[in-house]
Amino acid sequence: MRSALAGVLCVLMACPGEALEFSVARARAPAPAPLPSALPAPAVAFRAALPVALTPPAPAASTLARLPLLAAALDDPAPLSRAARDPSASPAELRQEAGRPFGEGAAAGSTQSADEPPLLFPSLWTKEPRIMTAYFRPKAVERDGRLYRVLGVRQYHALYQALARKLTKTPASKTGPVQFHDVELATQRGRERRIQLSKNFEFFHLFGAVGTSVFMAGFYHRGWTAALVAAGVYNLLVNVYPVLLQRYVRARLLALPPPRGAAPADAAASANAQPADWLGGIPLEAGSSRGSYILPNEHNGHLYAPVLKGKTGALLSVGTFRVLNAAAHGNFSHVILFDYDSLTTAFNRANVELIRTSQDRFEYLTRLLNRPRDEHLLRAARGGEISDQLFLQKLLARRPLTRQGPDSAAREAQQALRKSDQDEHPLRQLGFRIQSFAKHPIRWESTIWGSDELFFRIQSKAAQGRILAVTGDLSGDKALRAVGEALRKVGVDISVLDISNAHEHLSSGRSAEIAKSWPQFLENVTALPFAPKASVFFTEHPSYFQSKRTDFDPDSVTLAHPENFWYFAVPARQLLRAARSGRFQHGLWAFKGFAWRFVETADPVPRATGLMVPKRSEPPESQKIGQEK
Repeated sequence: MRSALAGVLCVLMACPGEALEFSVARARAPAPAPLPSALPAPAVAFRAALPVALTPPAPAASTLARLPLLAAALDDPAPLSRAARDPSASPAELRQEAGRPFGEGAAAGSTQSADEPPLLFPSLWTKEPRIMTAYFRPKAVERDGRLYRVLGVRQYHALYQALARKLTKTPASKTGPVQFHDVELATQRGRERRIQLSKNFEFFHLFGAVGTSVFMAGFYHRGWTAALVAAGVYNLLVNVYPVLLQRYVRARLLALPPPRGAAPADAAASANAQPADWLGGIPLEAGSSRGSYILPNEHNGHLYAPVLKGKTGALLSVGTFRVLNAAAHGNFSHVILFDYDSLTTAFNRANVELIRTSQDRFEYLTRLLNRPRDEHLLRAARGGEISDQLFLQKLLARRPLTRQGPDSAAREAQQALRKSDQDEHPLRQLGFRIQSFAKHPIRWESTIWGSDELFFRIQSKAAQGRILAVTGDLSGDKALRAVGEALRKVGVDISVLDISNAHEHLSSGRSAEIAKSWPQFLENVTALPFAPKASVFFTEHPSYFQSKRTDFDPDSVTLAHPENFWYFAVPARQLLRAARSGRFQHGLWAFKGFAWRFVETADPVPRATGLMVPKRSEPPESQKIGQEK
């Protein structure tokens, strides 16, 4: 009787979007091929797969624990990362790792095969018309899952699990949380099937919600208050919340990094796909080994997000974290971290490896900041039970690890930090600076530390070997030119060149050095293979502009401590035209004058975005200029 009740419950609720098997035999038939996401025919076909055989009730311990659920995308993507990184791992290894945040593996004695497709009861196949394709696609407000967490879908799922275990009288110590089918999610085909299943179950519950609403309208018309309330509660629990849950699950699935070896999602990346050593041998051109700019010192990189959106090709940038944050906003096929400091390059390589091998952004921060792993803290952060700011506060309150563990990537990153000359306690300072981002939601959610989607985007590029760190000098005669030649050979154009304020350092030193470095810098930049609509990013201190413009009120702009930069994004062809015409031959101040031209033609700064938008009288090729807020 209990098994029958549990079967009815799961058929009605079908929460996680995966088949639940109680006393229904499995059909050993090939899984249906995933249907295309959109077909011109505006028809929806229904087909129910009925059970082919009924068996006596199974023992209690094997009722819920025997079958996997799609809980990884619901709970957190951590268990999926190994499958994404290592599809060759055995099912036993994947199940063992999958048990950490959400489950503890299948119950003993389970004979389920990882490749055996379940018989769905009932199952629904749909051919989506275009209007349904648009409906099923997660909207921008849904992608980070925050909306559904606020609406309580996680608590609903926990209640559903507890109720299912109570009906089957299965001790929690025997089954633990329900396991998910991690093996299938290790392939792109498997993920597409799961996404299609979530659409099927959502449509099933939408149909039920509409039908129940018809009955509720009748109850209201007849004045049957008790029946109306009962039907409303039933509709909320059995139809509305399962619909919300399916949309939450699907958004998390779509945010997962592609499996290793999968084709890149975007056409540009597919066309430009190259092996990890595609740059070949780039001559070493180290200017220093002090690590002076490992720690982030520019906090408003989010101002570049509108310009980065839709950018393809290569991103070539100086710096550390700022490069990865920018790369996550675009659709770049290749990312090059270019820095003249060899210690910074060593840190960049270790940091990229940290990202590649971390389960999610929370584990990445734990390893980066060298804190002991706290499963309870990680689970609370992944589940949205605590804010990111509180997670960082609790994480930094723990003492750093003193012994060198087996985590080679974290060890190399921390060694580079300790050797840097930025601060007496660079690891602690790094934690404080990351915390400063978390205090401002717009800044935080525009970084790989504060966004699951951005972290997985950059993790996907790291897993495919598309992020490379190079030691070179912008004003040298070897490294930057070699990078340009390598890009030309593989047919990749640079769509964004970000030099931060490195050009200001070319004016420091002896006059003979300046006379040589500045022309070489301009020559190197003009020789790079830029895309037709490429942009050049750079930052400037505002003192030059405030002193030059008499009617400019510096109090009208709120500058963020400890930095005081203006952020510029100018069309590369305008900068190249000015450089080739000899406009910059007088050095840095001529370059600042070029930047001032954009400031003069800009409208007042909107406080909401911190962007200065050129007036309509500016040539169409001009892009936005950002001033920090």
